Amino acid sequence: QTWDYLRLDFGHVHMGHNALAGLAYTLVPVIGGWVMILTGLALFGQSNPDGFWDSLCGWVIPMLGGGLRTHMWHHLVAWLFLVFAIVHVYIVVLDGTQQRNGLISSMISGRKFYPADEKPGSHDED
Repeated sequence: QTWDYLRLDFGHVHMGHNALAGLAYTLVPVIGGWVMILTGLALFGQSNPDGFWDSLCGWVIPMLGGGLRTHMWHHLVAWLFLVFAIVHVYIVVLDGTQQRNGLISSMISGRKFYPADEKPGSHDED
C-alpha cells in the first residue's frame, strides 16, 4: 500500500485513516515520543550523577552506546518529528486538493463528505 501511495494511486475510500497513515501515526508520535522522552531524561540525568533522573533513566545511555550516541538518537528523532510534520501538512493539502473530500474542513467541523458514487469502505476487488 505504501508503494501505491507513492505512485499517487490512493485506492478505495477510507472512512478514517488508511493503513499507511495509521502506521505512521503509531510509529512517529508514539514510539518516537517515548524515545525522545527517555533519551532526553537520560541526557538531563547526566548533569546530576546519582540523582533522581540519572537513577530513573540512566540505563538508556549505556544501552545506546554512550552519551554521544544517545545525544545523536535524540537529535535524529527530533528531526524525524520535523520531517513528519512537513510531510503531514503536504499530504493533507495534496489529499484535500486532489480528492476534495473535505478532509481539512473535517478537522474543524467533524464532518467528512464523499462523492455520491464512492461510499466509505466500498471498492472493487482486483
